[in-house]
Amino acid sequence: MVDMKELVSDILHEIVGEIDINCLDKLNIVRINNGISTINGDLWFYSKLDAWREVIAPENNDETSQDILEYYLRRKKNYVSGSNEDNVQKAIQSLVKASENWSIKLESGCLQRERVCFSLNHHSIITSVIKKIIIDNIHLPQKNRTIFLQVNNDPESNLTTFRLQELKNFAQNIFRLQGYDITNTSPEKYLLTTNSHGSIEASYKRYICNFVQDARSNVYKTNETRESYLKRQIAMLKILSEMREPGRKDLDGRMRSIAEATLKFEILGVKPHCRSFIEVSDDSRLSNFTIKGGAFVLYNVARIQAIFRKFEEEYSLQTREAFQNVDQIDFSRLSLQGEWNLVYNFILTYPKVLMNSVHHEELLELCPQVLCAFLSRLSRKFSVYYHHTRILTEERKHLIPIMLARLSLLKALLIVFHHALEVLNITPIPQM
Repeated sequence: MVDMKELVSDILHEIVGEIDINCLDKLNIVRINNGISTINGDLWFYSKLDAWREVIAPENNDETSQDILEYYLRRKKNYVSGSNEDNVQKAIQSLVKASENWSIKLESGCLQRERVCFSLNHHSIITSVIKKIIIDNIHLPQKNRTIFLQVNNDPESNLTTFRLQELKNFAQNIFRLQGYDITNTSPEKYLLTTNSHGSIEASYKRYICNFVQDARSNVYKTNETRESYLKRQIAMLKILSEMREPGRKDLDGRMRSIAEATLKFEILGVKPHCRSFIEVSDDSRLSNFTIKGGAFVLYNVARIQAIFRKFEEEYSLQTREAFQNVDQIDFSRLSLQGEWNLVYNFILTYPKVLMNSVHHEELLELCPQVLCAFLSRLSRKFSVYYHHTRILTEERKHLIPIMLARLSLLKALLIVFHHALEVLNITPIPQM
C-alpha cells in the first residue's frame, strides 16, 4: 500500500538531509490535505525557516537563507542570485524532479502565502493503491506483543454487558491484525468494566467503559436486552420493508443482520468512556431508520454487490475476463474528483484508520468510534459517487476501459467495506 509517511520522509530528507525517521509521527511540518483538494493542493508546508528548526541540524543552520526553499537550493548548491520568484520555481521543480524516484510522485507545486503547496500524481497513486489492495488485500505492521482482555459483566444491564463484549471482540480483532498473541499468560491484562471501584485481580489493569442508556427516557436501562432490542427493530424493519416491497420473502435473516449492524454502530460508535444512547421505536413511520449508521453501511455494500451481480449476469465472457486482469486495467480513466477522494481519503487511509482504532503504548485506549465514523463517511461519499456516476456502461469498445476501471475501484472499496465489517463482527448482506 502507498505510504504517506514515506512521502513525508522523502520530502524532509530531500530538503534538509538526514532525519530521524522515528520522529516523523511527532513532527507536523508537512501537512497532508485529507479533504477535497483545495488551493493548498494535496499537501503543503510552511516556507518560513522557523517551522523547520527542529529538523535542521545545528551544524547545518544557515542564517543567510530567507526561507526553506532558499535553504534547500543552497544545500543542493543550486542557488543563484536573482529574483525570488525564479528561485521558488527552481526549488519546486527540483523537488518534483527528485520525486520521480519516490513511491509517491509530486506532480506540480506553487507558493501560496508562505505555504509551499504540491499536487500529487493522482494517476500513479490511484493505480498503485487499487492494484495493491486487490492483489495483496490489507496488511498492518506486525508487532511481536501479547495482550489479554477480559469482561466484567454488568449484572444490571444486558446491553451494557453486550457493549463490553463487543469492545473486547473489536479490540482483539485489531490486535490479531497487528500480529498480537491473545493469551492469558500475557503480562498485559485488562478488565473491561463499568465499575471504577472494587477489587480486581492484581495481574489486571482496569479499563473503564460507560453504560448503555435509553435515548428517550435518558435512564440507565435495566429491562431492555440485546434480544428484545433486536426483536423490536426486526419487527419495525419488516413493516417498513412490506410498505416498500409488498410480498417480499427472505426477510428474517436480512432484517436481523440490519438490526444487529445498527445496534453495534450505536454501542461502538461513541468513545467507550462515554454513555451509549440507543433508541428503540415501535413507530413504523420512522422510515429514516435505514439511512442511519450500520444499516446505511450495509445498504451501500449491497449496492456494490448488486452492480457486480449485474456485471456477471449481463456482460460477455471476454469483458469479464478482462476485468480479472488488474494489470491491464487503464486507471488513468479514473479522472473524477470523487474517484480520487474515494482512493485517497478511504482506500489509502484505511490501514491507518485501523491503527488509530486501538492504541496500546503505556496504556490501552480503544477507539471503535474511529472505524465506525470512517465507514459512515465512506458510505456517504460512495452514495454521492453512485448517484452521479454511471458504473456499468454499454459494452462498446470505447466505453469498456472506463467501466473496468470503475469496477476495479468498486472492488477495492468492497474489500475495505468487508474487512472493516469483519473487524466489527458485522455480517454484510447481498441485498437490502
